[in-house]
Amino acid sequence: MRTWEQDDPDLSRPIAAPLDRCAELLGVELATVRKAALNVEPYVRADGTNVWSPEYATRAGDCVAARAPGSLRVPHTTGMSPVVRAARPVVLAWMVAVVALVGGAASWRAASATTRVLDRGDVRFDVLVQRRTERLDNSDAELEPPGGQPRLSAAQAWSIARAHRQPQGRKPSVRLATFVDPDFGVPTGPGRRLVPVAKRALVWVVVVPDVPLVDFGPGVGQEDRLARHDACPIYTPVDAMTGQPFGTWHYC
Repeated sequence: MRTWEQDDPDLSRPIAAPLDRCAELLGVELATVRKAALNVEPYVRADGTNVWSPEYATRAGDCVAARAPGSLRVPHTTGMSPVVRAARPVVLAWMVAVVALVGGAASWRAASATTRVLDRGDVRFDVLVQRRTERLDNSDAELEPPGGQPRLSAAQAWSIARAHRQPQGRKPSVRLATFVDPDFGVPTGPGRRLVPVAKRALVWVVVVPDVPLVDFGPGVGQEDRLARHDACPIYTPVDAMTGQPFGTWHYC
């Protein structure tokens, strides 16, 4: 081992200190410095005290961190210019702030989803709950978060809607929501003429994805053949208290 006096005038030798002081200078845990010091030969003061160079301990710590997958490198500022050393805490704080903002944005997007999954146990469909207001197609009908407890189960609503999964489609869902329509058509009178009335009800909405859109009528072709276009979901609200279906919305 090399011998080093505390007041040695030879400035070419590196500054050395006990391990606890090295940890303080490097800004790391003492256990980390002790682990790194196992790979560094200490200096020995005249009084027999072992001291280590923070620079050498840092380099050894970098090697230890490189050999340990997933571990953090030992942070150090030895050899940095005074300007860089002074700016390092500010840069680190900025990086932490950026990570926090990005993580917060991701969490906000996840929390702002239109629906939330309640149960995936049924092989036929997932059970969801409405979290944000959603408009049905271009009509005035909307789906809002539910405001009560249903009498019917999601499975009963599924049966009432006579829904089935498309051969190449994604898994359907049944979501609990509040159906709101200021101009909901209700059959009235002998001729069962539709009269618009305000409608608000707790519903199970059966949603079947990837159903092909079908256009038909005189303008489609000379033989009125069906014209298939994009596949879009079908929405079928079913009254969660009475089991009455409110119709079907098919749109992209």
